[in-house]
Amino acid sequence: KELNRLQNEFVSMVSHEFRTPLTIIDGTARRIEKSFAKLTAEDAAERTQKIRSSVLRLTLLIERTLDAARLASGRMRINPAGYDLKALINEAIERQQDIRPDFTFSVDTSALPDTLYGDARLMDNVVTNLLSNAVKYSGDSSHADVRGSFDGETVTLTVHDYGIGIPREDLAKISDRFFRASNAGGIQGTGIGMNLVRSLIDLHQGHMTIESEEGEWTKVSLKLPVHPEFDLSLLPEPPSVTEATDDTPSDHTPVACPSHQG
Repeated sequence: KELNRLQNEFVSMVSHEFRTPLTIIDGTARRIEKSFAKLTAEDAAERTQKIRSSVLRLTLLIERTLDAARLASGRMRINPAGYDLKALINEAIERQQDIRPDFTFSVDTSALPDTLYGDARLMDNVVTNLLSNAVKYSGDSSHADVRGSFDGETVTLTVHDYGIGIPREDLAKISDRFFRASNAGGIQGTGIGMNLVRSLIDLHQGHMTIESEEGEWTKVSLKLPVHPEFDLSLLPEPPSVTEATDDTPSDHTPVACPSHQG
């Protein structure tokens, strides 16, 4: 019963989050349609940016929801390769500032190594969630700090905001699936973000800690090995090779076919 209740709440929250950017897109498009002949270049640019920001918000929500579903069903796969965490952070910050231009990030990631090993798409999801939360729960604040350090084997990334914080009694549960802090009422959210972050960091053999003071600040710290050892069951299956049959011409070259992951 409790799981059903949480799932129903989740569906309701996701539906609401989808509806908001779609409403903005539709409303902005209608205004452009009605006043197209009178639009200045500046007006057109501003309204187009609203549409693009809403599309970005919707895309990020879809990616987050799909990854959470893959994790829950055990269908998550990791495609490890070298990636640049500094570049990934900068790109994620640019996306957040497209959504919230007045928000600023103080960034110092110069100590991070040029290359880490992992799944860049999943790590982008991790960083995007942390930055999005810093913006979403900023309250009256409009800035956050992003710091990176490296001790030769392990990378530490911290995102420190100065927003509404997390009540002490909620801290232990903040990364539970579907859980939302008691002071988050009125702020859109699905309750899957921090659970997804923790799960993806676990997959990368890392560790996450959350510290907070309600009404003052929240700091999320991630520790990641530069060369994690991934669970082989999470890696994509190797491509299968089509075997020649009696009906296949003798000079036929076998073709590598990608395996289908759910």
